[in-house]
Amino acid sequence: MQVDGEKCTGCGDCLDACANNAISMITGKAVIDLDACLGCGACVDACPVDAIPQVELPVRVEPRLAQPVVAQEAAALELSPSHRSVPWAEAALAFVGREIVPRIADVLVAALERRLSQPASLPATTSRLTASQGRLGTGRPRRHRRRAGWR
Repeated sequence: MQVDGEKCTGCGDCLDACANNAISMITGKAVIDLDACLGCGACVDACPVDAIPQVELPVRVEPRLAQPVVAQEAAALELSPSHRSVPWAEAALAFVGREIVPRIADVLVAALERRLSQPASLPATTSRLTASQGRLGTGRPRRHRRRAGWR
């Protein structure tokens, strides 16, 4: 941003609008300190005579060492006061992972193998005995009670 010296009247409106105090008055004209200027454009809007044209400033990039996001999150957890190591919980999770999970996996694999080994023509489940008959699906179907108010 630069001030057009021919248009500037020295009114000081841009000085009041600048939040970073990057504008000063020298010999009755506004001068912008480019090192302190944020490029927000508040002075452009405040100038009644359009002495400060809107110009895009190059973005200053500060070189930083790249740090993976995971490492940043881990560092934040280490610094967090609520992050405490609970030895018994860590031991319980280790036991579950080492002993319980493999057993559950074995049971699930065995059940899947049994199901896949059944012939396709047989139903996967057996028929239920009706309580009134005591034998497989023969006879009259059971009646269902209706609730009051239903029709």
